[in-house]
Amino acid sequence: MNIKAWKFLLTTAVCAFSLTGCGMEPIAPDPTDFTTTASATSLQTTAATAAQTTAALPVTSDTTSSTFSTTMTTQTTLSTTVSTVPTTASTAATTKTTKQYDTGEGVTRTEKGIMIVNSGTDHPRALEIYQGNYALGNRFANAVNKWKKAMGSSVKVWCMVPPTSFSFYKPADYPDTGGSQLENFENIRDHLEDVTAVPIWYTLNAHKDEHIYSLTDYHWQPLGAYYAAGQFASLADVPFAQLDTYTSVTRDGYVGAFHWVNKVQEIRETGETFTYFKPDNLDQVTATYFNTSYKNGKTGTLIKEDFGINSSYQMFGGADNLILQVDTNVNNGRTLVIFKDSFGNALVPFLTHSFQKIVLCDFRFFDIDPIKMIKDVGATDMLFCINNSTLNSSKKIQQINDLVK
Repeated sequence: MNIKAWKFLLTTAVCAFSLTGCGMEPIAPDPTDFTTTASATSLQTTAATAAQTTAALPVTSDTTSSTFSTTMTTQTTLSTTVSTVPTTASTAATTKTTKQYDTGEGVTRTEKGIMIVNSGTDHPRALEIYQGNYALGNRFANAVNKWKKAMGSSVKVWCMVPPTSFSFYKPADYPDTGGSQLENFENIRDHLEDVTAVPIWYTLNAHKDEHIYSLTDYHWQPLGAYYAAGQFASLADVPFAQLDTYTSVTRDGYVGAFHWVNKVQEIRETGETFTYFKPDNLDQVTATYFNTSYKNGKTGTLIKEDFGINSSYQMFGGADNLILQVDTNVNNGRTLVIFKDSFGNALVPFLTHSFQKIVLCDFRFFDIDPIKMIKDVGATDMLFCINNSTLNSSKKIQQINDLVK
């Protein structure tokens, strides 16, 4: 790919609104790029076209362990209180308003297959209804085990399954028709072989009253990714920078994909904030973007702060159809390769004090032998970061499995 083509790709990434990995595949442009006269039909057509072309001083690990260990001790207690998970998923509501569940503040309703809690207030929250089951989890665990066997003993393999916001914010009296995300994760964990699970559900649950998930988007907020990265760093025994060493930047008026893609109108007025965090070694890291064959690398910025307000989540790594390599100022000999969906993007800024090199790859946009690449970059660690919604898709699980021949 020539330089002109690369510039075009990185420029269009500013408008990319990636929903891949959240149970949704479309990539819609930043809505601020449309004129006010654009019709809903033209917006959908443009989004479909875009989808076709896609996408801190270090703290020692001892300190990190003390920060996150209190959450780990609650695992046994929490796991005994979760309701039994069904082995099959029922069909979610896909029509207009259905049964309303009392949240004590506004109501909860479903619209176009999306659940809206606190409807009728000034802070409604949209949720993607979860539909998972043990059988799909077993298939994913088997795929991960296949990767580990191919990598051999020289690479430590980790498995992180970010829950979706539905796991924490659905009404308590709403039935688990698609199973408990916690129990489905525990089922995956129990089927892993020589792979270490990263149980971030417990950590996130302890912080669910904070702004760890967006109200208007599928993804977690950067704060949620920070807590997950800390859990991972503690288990991996690498340094981890605490949040007060970062520079926080808040953007007001963020509206995510539940409005722009799913057309849920009520959340348009939510106007939530999007807060991201810049590591204090940002000017000492080099970010290089490659194509999906890990070739034609071009240097860029790790956090793309010029992206539009409604493309804020895409600041981390840009488009999903790129491979990002981050070389840091850490000299611990640890190289981390991440295979992820879009949830994995937000982890990287929180690991620049933890690993000497990080290579971020999206399993949906990868055209070479992953095992050879992992070995060629000298990986000491390999992390799967695949969110629970992605694992609702048999097709995507098969895609992960088939990358390793």
